[in-house]
Amino acid sequence: MKDEDDVVDYFDDFQALGDPLVFSSRMSTKECNKLFWQGFHADDRAMLYPHIVDRRSLRKPGADFDYQELFDRIHPIFAQWRLEDEAAEAEAKRQRMLEDDQELNRLIGGMWDRSPYNPAYAALYKQCARCFPTALQSVPKP
Repeated sequence: MKDEDDVVDYFDDFQALGDPLVFSSRMSTKECNKLFWQGFHADDRAMLYPHIVDRRSLRKPGADFDYQELFDRIHPIFAQWRLEDEAAEAEAKRQRMLEDDQELNRLIGGMWDRSPYNPAYAALYKQCARCFPTALQSVPKP
């Protein structure tokens, strides 16, 4: 599951299927709780486990937690992870933009002191045109 919306969808689907089975005694409450926990990917379960159970607790997800209680604990965790992922993506994008700006400054700065007839100017112009095509609109071609 990617985010808290996926957890909500899973919970709603599970509840729609599981509650009638428990109500009609075709499945025990404990089995229902266990199935809800097993519905999460093994990697998700491994990451969630320390957030759900503290070290002193004897309660285990899937056995001792009601699936509604488990959902109530898991949903905010996925929301926090999504926020952390978005912040990391925004930081990575900002870093890429900063690197692009530095590269553009290096290329334009190298062209600045050279004549358009200089071979070094042509090489820098070509690199700049490949990476930043819109940045050269007012720069003379070699």
